[in-house]
Amino acid sequence: MESYSLETVTKYFKKEIESGKVNFKAIDLEEKNNEHYVNDYKLYTKTLIISVTKNGKEIQYKNLDKIWEYARNKEKFTNYVKNSINESLK
Repeated sequence: MESYSLETVTKYFKKEIESGKVNFKAIDLEEKNNEHYVNDYKLYTKTLIISVTKNGKEIQYKNLDKIWEYARNKEKFTNYVKNSINESLK
């Protein structure tokens, strides 16, 4: 799952990564300092979150909960993630 996500972000958003507009972070929820993410995003399993920030503060986020539906179909997974990120960049 993480590899599909990372591959999609680095392939389709290279320019945005280089400019700092897009960032990819894998977060281990087992680490004590990261426990707050479970509550912040109401997590119950591994997921992919798109977080939109402005002036260093999160202004909105989206839990891409359909990633599990597309986990066995790389093309659908990639399109879902790519389209979701594009929508958040508008």
